[in-house]
Amino acid sequence: MPLQKSYFFWKRVFDILLALTLMTVLFPFAVLLLLAVTWETRAFPLYIQDRGVSLEKNTFRIYKLRTMRERSSRTHPPGIANIFFRPEFAGDVPPFCGWLRLTGLDELPQLWNILAGDMSFIGPRPLAFADLEAMKRESPSLYYMRAALTAPAGLSGLWQLYGRRAAGVENLVSQDVLYERTRSLALDLALVAKTIPTVLFAKRSDAIVKKTAVWSKKTEERIQKSEISVPALAVNSNQ
Repeated sequence: MPLQKSYFFWKRVFDILLALTLMTVLFPFAVLLLLAVTWETRAFPLYIQDRGVSLEKNTFRIYKLRTMRERSSRTHPPGIANIFFRPEFAGDVPPFCGWLRLTGLDELPQLWNILAGDMSFIGPRPLAFADLEAMKRESPSLYYMRAALTAPAGLSGLWQLYGRRAAGVENLVSQDVLYERTRSLALDLALVAKTIPTVLFAKRSDAIVKKTAVWSKKTEERIQKSEISVPALAVNSNQ
């Protein structure tokens, strides 16, 4: 079996086994989260949105825990400059839901997406269709670099852990390309392991709730010393 096919096979096996394990172990905890979110937001606890790595492929319906109170109307400035920052919605996020966003536990329902094959534990971050349309319109070269990726969308990943929101879509795409070029089971396992303290200590960066993750100097040095040619933008990283 060629190496690339072998990698995708074992990556899928890992995704299925880990998703089933977590769904079984965390089921009672997930029920409590659903009840807490329902009470705090006064709304149906699940939020459903169409997302994808690009508009042409790897699109699916994503499931998340609702973290914002419902409002009759909610507007956000259009454009790629505003994809990763939505501070105007901060007042709609209750305290417990804010903590969920920083831990990433609001994305726990995406275990179903992983089990269904829509996503992987590690891969590029899936974006909302409106954000992908803005990227395609305002920065087509970056958009088509992302559209050329073969990696499935990820619950966690290189950008999710080490990306820099302030650097915009350039940083996102550079991290996506870096992952595409260096991916391996060893890298996926390392990123899964790195995700655990991010969840436990609520270190996740968020578009609404402020808490900036710190770029690891050691990680930057490892990338700079890599023998693989990496886009210059990829080294400017800190989510």
